[in-house]
Amino acid sequence: MRSWKAVTLTSGTKAYWIIGAMISTVITARLLGPHGRGVIAAAMSWVTMFSTFGHLSLANVIVYLLGRQERDRNLPAVAGSVMAITAATTLLGWTIVLLMDVFSGGRIFQNIPAAALVVAFAGLPLLLWMENGNSLLIVLGDLKRVNLAQFAGTTTTIVLVLIAVGVLHLGVVGALGATVISYAILDGIALTRVLRMSGRPSISRDVVRELLGGGIRLHVAAVGTFLFTQAGVILLNQFRPVAEAGFFQLAMQITAATQVVPMAVAIVAYSLVARHGPEAAWREHRSLVLQTMLYAALAAAVSYLAAPWIVPLLAGRGFEPAVPILRILTLSVFGMSLATVMAPQWVARGYFLHVAALAVVAGAISLIGNFLFIPRYGMYACAWAMVASYAIYLAGNVAFGWWIERRRREAPALEPVRG
Repeated sequence: MRSWKAVTLTSGTKAYWIIGAMISTVITARLLGPHGRGVIAAAMSWVTMFSTFGHLSLANVIVYLLGRQERDRNLPAVAGSVMAITAATTLLGWTIVLLMDVFSGGRIFQNIPAAALVVAFAGLPLLLWMENGNSLLIVLGDLKRVNLAQFAGTTTTIVLVLIAVGVLHLGVVGALGATVISYAILDGIALTRVLRMSGRPSISRDVVRELLGGGIRLHVAAVGTFLFTQAGVILLNQFRPVAEAGFFQLAMQITAATQVVPMAVAIVAYSLVARHGPEAAWREHRSLVLQTMLYAALAAAVSYLAAPWIVPLLAGRGFEPAVPILRILTLSVFGMSLATVMAPQWVARGYFLHVAALAVVAGAISLIGNFLFIPRYGMYACAWAMVASYAIYLAGNVAFGWWIERRRREAPALEPVRG
């Protein structure tokens, strides 16, 4: 019963986080218009890119290192080493951004004012810590603090964005600043608990080596996922009017909101495979997969039919060009949902290289398609590239599920032979 309570609370907090992000988007879209929303989307996509490359997928390695028996003894070294890597990655990221801006004469970050870029990248260390540092809390079993931090950060974002943009009229810079402050609050709540549990953090060369060595092997999948979710926004800002980045990002965020249910189902699936193992849990997991795909069909149909009403209702009439983009992106709901709910089987079986291969293929198709077709077709090319990428995920996960099912059915027939 306790585990189901934790699952329910975590699922609810994640849903609130998605809804909160949508509310912030709606506020900035209505008050700043397509151009302002496009600038925010472009700036945050750049920061997200550096965060994605910079977090090095250390979270899973942290779980491995602290999953050993001597957790209390290892915690100070792991916490301190993660802090050191975060600081080094942040400095490297800021240096690269500065050099890119100088050598391109500002062209690479075109449409993004310098003040907005500085404020957005002030959040880079906070995003990096959020990605890796919070896994320390999860390993320590303090899900309550994780949920509290995410709830407080989401609420702060909504309130501060409304005040900064709606009351103080600080525009794009104010909206980005409000977001960075919310990151600081979220990280602060989590970090105080980690420091209390670890005592005085220390830096260990051996731990740093293990973190980097293990993380890099898993990092390909994270980078591949970025290529077909956020890279398109950056390329739209580079090759097209910045408003198109705003239209596409709004449609993408509405589509992502349909993933509240699959994300909750995935948490339940993780608890199943952790308790029973991937093979024994498959019968029940398979049922969850089928139910999720029925939900995906319903969500896609509703999103497609309601798009002409949803977009103006949320963002105003100025965002009507996002309607056809949202309708195209509904096709990605199937691949998105199946990838989310099948993830526990991939992880529990240790098939990290297979996931990485899927991500690389999907990311490469998206990146090539965007480079070739965005200059001519703009956000439409971006939307179809994302659909094509998630089609790769859909095919890969269907094949994986079929393989698991065939293996399960063949196993009983092989038992007498083994005996």
